[in-house]
Amino acid sequence: MDKITAMAHRATGVKPDVRFWKDRKAGLTIISVRKGGEPSPPPQVENSPTDDWPFLYLKERGLPSIYLKAMLVMGVWIAGLFALLYVFDRRTDRGTSAPRTLVKGAFIFMGVAFLLLETKSVIQFALLFGTTWVNNSLVFLAILLLILAANWTAVLLKDRRVLIPVFVLLIASSLLPLAYPLGRLLEIDSRLVRFAAASLLTFSPIFFANLVFSLAFRDQNAAERLFGWNLLGATIGGTLEYVSMALGYNALAIIVAICYLLVFACLMLARRIDPERAGLVPRS
Repeated sequence: MDKITAMAHRATGVKPDVRFWKDRKAGLTIISVRKGGEPSPPPQVENSPTDDWPFLYLKERGLPSIYLKAMLVMGVWIAGLFALLYVFDRRTDRGTSAPRTLVKGAFIFMGVAFLLLETKSVIQFALLFGTTWVNNSLVFLAILLLILAANWTAVLLKDRRVLIPVFVLLIASSLLPLAYPLGRLLEIDSRLVRFAAASLLTFSPIFFANLVFSLAFRDQNAAERLFGWNLLGATIGGTLEYVSMALGYNALAIIVAICYLLVFACLMLARRIDPERAGLVPRS
C-alpha cells in the first residue's frame, strides 16, 4: 500500500488521501488526490515500480517461489519433449549431421527470442495506452498483420545475402528502446502520433524477426521437424519471460538480441560447413 501511495504522490506531486472501508466480509482501500492540493515532496520507496519493472505488488526484485516451482515443472516437461524429438530426429540421416544440428539450434533460439520479444512488446505497449480489451485487440491485430507482411516480403526477397542486413536491423530495433525509452513518448500530445511512434518502436523488431524466420525456413528440407524445434524454443521463451520480475523488461531486450546473434552464428556456420546437408540449398 505504501508503494502505491508513493507512486500516486510522485505522479501528482500532492500527498494522497488514504481511506479504509471494512465490513464483516470485505475490505476496501481508496487512494485519492485532491485537485489543487498543496504540493509536497514524495517519499522514497524502495523498489518502486517503473516502466522497466512495472510490478505493483512485488516487495522486491526477484522470482517468487511459486513461479520458480512452475518454471521447474515446465523445464522438466520441455526436457522430455526435447529428448522425444531428438530420438525421433535421429532416425533420419539429415537429423544427425553437424550442419543440421546447427540449423535446429538456430530455430530453437528463434523460438526463445520471439516469445520474449512478443511479451516485452505487448507489456510495454500496454504501459503507454492501458490494458483495455480494445488496446489488447489492436496489439495482437498489429502482430498478426506484421507476420503476414513479413511472409509477403520474404517472397519478394530472392537474394539470400539479404539475411545479413535483416539481422542487423532486427538487433538494432530490438535494442532501440534502451537508447530511447518508450516513456518519453508520453511527452507527445497527439494520441495518433504517439500511437504511430510507439508502434514503430515496439513492433518493428517483430516484423524483422518474422522476416528472418521466413527467409531461413522457406528452403528447408524436413521443415515440419524444424518447426517442432522452433515451437519447443518458443515454450522455453514463454517460461523465461518470468525472469522480468527479477531483471526488468529492458533486460529481455538484451536476451533477445543475444538469441538472434546466436541464430545468425548458427545459420552462417552451418552454411559454411555444408549448406546441402544443413538444408540451406534453395529448392529447385
